[in-house]
Amino acid sequence: MGTWGITMRQSDYGLDMLNSIMEQQLQKTDFKSFNVPEAIELLKADILDEIETANRGCSPKLLEAYTAEMFPYRFSQAAQLLAECTADFCRKGELVVDEYLGDQEGFVERHVPEIKATEDSIQILLEELSKVQEPTHAIYQSWFEDSDREAWLAHMRELSQTLKENVQALTTGSIGQMEQAGGAAHESEGFDDRSNRQENDTQIQYSGMNL
Repeated sequence: MGTWGITMRQSDYGLDMLNSIMEQQLQKTDFKSFNVPEAIELLKADILDEIETANRGCSPKLLEAYTAEMFPYRFSQAAQLLAECTADFCRKGELVVDEYLGDQEGFVERHVPEIKATEDSIQILLEELSKVQEPTHAIYQSWFEDSDREAWLAHMRELSQTLKENVQALTTGSIGQMEQAGGAAHESEGFDDRSNRQENDTQIQYSGMNL
């Protein structure tokens, strides 16, 4: 798995998680609603399944040890992805994702006009964003280049600020209406999944978020 930028949507693992959310949640609502608390639980289950699959056949004690080691790291990555999606919604008034329909049809851009969030779910994301900024955290340490780490830290701080400023709007369901009224619903902010996939073939691999 590779990364080609500082965001989770600029990594293979991040896009795999996003695809899981699309398949398990967004497609079921015909891309009408993004449910943050539900997405948190979906990704938690995916991470546990991933760890169990990777360590199939080991003893329960070893599986418990592997889970204790890997789950916090993977969940921090999941929280970053969900924070990016939520902050993106705050900026645009919608969540834009690319659904892959096969070789013939390729990618189709989907616009999700509604977000559902609770104060608890936003707090979970904020806590994880705070944790990863600690110098002792594995994700913090995974950035080999100081310039990459500083850019990533700025991204983490920006995500935290956006979520904090929009908690009330997110939890009352008014964020989409406000942003759409402002004419920002269809502006791009550089999170195009298709171009990210293509960039991965040509750009230098980043070292972080890639265990």
